Amino acid sequence: MGLAGQTGAGLEWVTHPVGSPHLVIATTHLLHADSDCTGELALLVEDAWQNSGLGGSLIRYALAHASVLGLRSVMVRTQRSNDRMLAICRALGAYNPSRGRQGTDVELVLPAT
Repeated sequence: MGLAGQTGAGLEWVTHPVGSPHLVIATTHLLHADSDCTGELALLVEDAWQNSGLGGSLIRYALAHASVLGLRSVMVRTQRSNDRMLAICRALGAYNPSRGRQGTDVELVLPAT
């Protein structure tokens, strides 16, 4: 995985297999949100690389780097039907500040490490 860049708004990583830097298999974005101490995490993993533990590893990596941006927590927005992402977030101690809301999306907050 390589650090693609750091801007005033956040950090971004591009993940590729060892020896294949031209083959992007995941992107991770850790950005400042509306709150000074809460960031927003976006993750996209290529279909062929899902169910391999990569998503969880990338989320843990981003959470470990959240302090670089002065973040204490990170928000993840996903579809209620995304069982994999929901399971990863729950395993990492996520809570749902909008519990009980209806709709297709859910927002979860993860503690930064």
